[in-house]
Amino acid sequence: MLNKMIKAGSAQDWLSMRHGIERENLRLNPDHHLSQKTHSEALGVSPNDETFTLDFSESQLEIVTPPHENIPQLMHHLKKLTEQAQDKIAPEVLWPYSMPPFFDVNEIKLARFGDTPEAQQKFLYRKGLCYRYGRMMQVICGLHYNISFQDSFWKSYRTLYPTDLNDQDLKNQVYFKMMRQFLQHYDVLILLFGAAPFCYAPSLKPHVDCHFLKTEDQHLYYGPEATSLRLSELGYHNPTEPELQVKYDSLNTYTETLYTATHTPYPLYANIPKEGQLNENYLQIENEYYAPIRPKPYPNLTHLPLTEQLQMKGVNYLEIRIFDLNPLLPLGIDAPTLHFTDLFMLYMALSPETPLNLNQSKQNALNMAKFGLNPKYLKKSLTFVKELQKYADALGSKIHQDSVQIQIDKLMHPDTLPAQKILAKKNPSI
Repeated sequence: MLNKMIKAGSAQDWLSMRHGIERENLRLNPDHHLSQKTHSEALGVSPNDETFTLDFSESQLEIVTPPHENIPQLMHHLKKLTEQAQDKIAPEVLWPYSMPPFFDVNEIKLARFGDTPEAQQKFLYRKGLCYRYGRMMQVICGLHYNISFQDSFWKSYRTLYPTDLNDQDLKNQVYFKMMRQFLQHYDVLILLFGAAPFCYAPSLKPHVDCHFLKTEDQHLYYGPEATSLRLSELGYHNPTEPELQVKYDSLNTYTETLYTATHTPYPLYANIPKEGQLNENYLQIENEYYAPIRPKPYPNLTHLPLTEQLQMKGVNYLEIRIFDLNPLLPLGIDAPTLHFTDLFMLYMALSPETPLNLNQSKQNALNMAKFGLNPKYLKKSLTFVKELQKYADALGSKIHQDSVQIQIDKLMHPDTLPAQKILAKKNPSI
């Protein structure tokens, strides 16, 4: 397989991608409480700004980069935008962790996007999220990594796997294969990059079993073996997910099952006041499905629901949603992490596929999020990462070889894993 891959294209061909980042941070005032300034007051821009936009709350800044072909350029751009944001909001600061700090839930103001009908729909959607999941869950922050392959990849792919499919149908097929593969293996990424092993008392959920957490002051709670509470049931989690059964077999089955989830009433949500949500369905809109990876459409059909956009034009890129903000890094993420993720996604595209059990995949991820620092998970993850090392070596790309070696070193020395280093400090601070 690897020999055929090298004959079909060079490392530059196989790893030719466009990359973008969306990073969320909470704005805190000098007293380290949630900022009470509106987005526009703090940053001097519209909440609909393409670069400095809003997520759930007025204090939840989202920094969005344009796509870049070069990761160092992407990171440089993110650095510049972060510096601009920090200058704009001073003396406020950006909370560098994914799980929110300790504050009263009443400090959370829902994001306002204006007075247009569309803006009012956005506000009503957020009210629905409050009723369904609670405000504290919605202000959990993370980082989304967007990738798409470029023409030279697709040319090499057709050489390796000849097909009569047209360009967009081929993209749809490969991107959905990548998502199925990703869902089977992303628990390894949670171990390597999880950086949210603690939370504060307001983030605890009464209906979630928290027996695995410890506390010394009933204030700060941590999982001794946790990697990412953000990716556990305490984080972004659809409690109705087992009933949704969104399928990844193909673009058609994905859009059909996601459409069903947004058009089927859920009895429990019928108890929410009508003025408190868009509708009483399992999902109010498609974005309420908190998947670890999503297919994203082309940008010129935003007036249509997501399922229609995908059906009309197909998949444009993939959004990877599993990254915690790493407080040990100035930007919450670094270039070696992204290079490793690119290689990981190439492996998802080219490696042999095994059947996806979505429920088992979800359970594997939850186990890794809560107990991933347990030594039993290290060996399995190391075996997988060494498979990626074969790809990096075959491609002869030093920057990707180095990114793999960094991850192997972390697994060989677990005290260097981000979650373990954060647990060792046990003193979250700005």
